[in-house]
Amino acid sequence: EQFRPTVIYVTHDQYEAMSFAQEVLVMKDGRAVQQGTPEQLFEAPSSTYVGYFIGSPPMNFLTVDRSDGRFALGGRTLSVAWDLARSTTGIQVGVRPEYVKVVPEPGPNTFPGRLRGVSDHGAQRVLEVEVAGQLVRTKTPREEGVPVGEEVLVHLPRTKVLPYVDGQLVLRP
Repeated sequence: EQFRPTVIYVTHDQYEAMSFAQEVLVMKDGRAVQQGTPEQLFEAPSSTYVGYFIGSPPMNFLTVDRSDGRFALGGRTLSVAWDLARSTTGIQVGVRPEYVKVVPEPGPNTFPGRLRGVSDHGAQRVLEVEVAGQLVRTKTPREEGVPVGEEVLVHLPRTKVLPYVDGQLVLRP
């Protein structure tokens, strides 16, 4: 610590990299695809590749419809915190399982789904919910339990939903 050396550590283990690195460089096919702090890579993956690679379970990517400038998932409006040019097509949205919640009541950005599976991950459970024909994973603390019945409501927080086109994050202020 006295000499403050720079240490480069190469690993395929995302947990190691995210746990002790101050900065992470993600590579694919011999090319750098994103560099940043662990928080930057987790919160705003520059590509679907990084979104799948960083996090467990990986980031959810959902195909959405667009009509009259509005976005929809399964025919229901998806409110987002960003703006894209109207000509942008082939949009997917990405949202981390940590931010997706199963909720008891309908509301904005809440979508009906069917519970398809539950996996134990230590102090948390991962719920797999089919929403509009697409799989959405959510992490929930074990003490919250598992929803009763197959029909559930899933909330996607508008500020945590990110836009991807052709596998790349696209944001416009």
